[in-house]
Amino acid sequence: MQGEAKALQVPFYYIDRVFPQAFSHVANVRHVQVDASYRIIGEGAWRNCQHLQIVHLDSTVTSLQTQVFHRCYALRRVIAPGCKQFGAQVFEECCALLQIGTTHDATNQLAPQAELMPRAFRKCTVLRQINFELTEYHPNGRTRCLPECCFMEAGLTALTLPPDFNWMGPGACERCMQLQLVDLSRTEITEIMGGTFAHCKHLQTLKLPGVLRMIRQEAFLKCASLTEVH
Repeated sequence: MQGEAKALQVPFYYIDRVFPQAFSHVANVRHVQVDASYRIIGEGAWRNCQHLQIVHLDSTVTSLQTQVFHRCYALRRVIAPGCKQFGAQVFEECCALLQIGTTHDATNQLAPQAELMPRAFRKCTVLRQINFELTEYHPNGRTRCLPECCFMEAGLTALTLPPDFNWMGPGACERCMQLQLVDLSRTEITEIMGGTFAHCKHLQTLKLPGVLRMIRQEAFLKCASLTEVH
């Protein structure tokens, strides 16, 4: 892209995806709107867009692939009402990200059955909450997980997972320095892996699932403020 344009509209043109690297490293763009009928945003599509701040995706977009917004340091808001697949490192190091989800408010409600890949929100240091509560009926008993390093070094203050979660990866919330409350009590998680909440120095309250069978070594390493466990 050439010139000084600060806003970008991506009109639909036959193909249902934005191609990989399509707009990566574009220097000046600040606002992006993706029109209806796109389903997939390809790998690294807006990676390293240093001034990108606001993104509006139509509800037809269901998948953000690997590193779509990786290292978009100024990115503050992403409206993605239909997105159910957040690829690996999709928002990694988006250190200004405050709002992500189905609406413009700060509840950060994700679409029903939204799934995250490893390091999806790593180092999103001002992201305070994520809401996974919207669900859809699946007769095959589909479950979800919180993969390894998903929120590592993120700014979450609380994490509550709904009943369809059954696994958390190692380092999933490691070094979340603002994290105070974790509620896993409704989930089917049977094991907490090593390093999952390590160095969460302000974690105070932990609610564990009744089916929990094992807590691995260093899962809560240096959680010096942890005083309430249920």
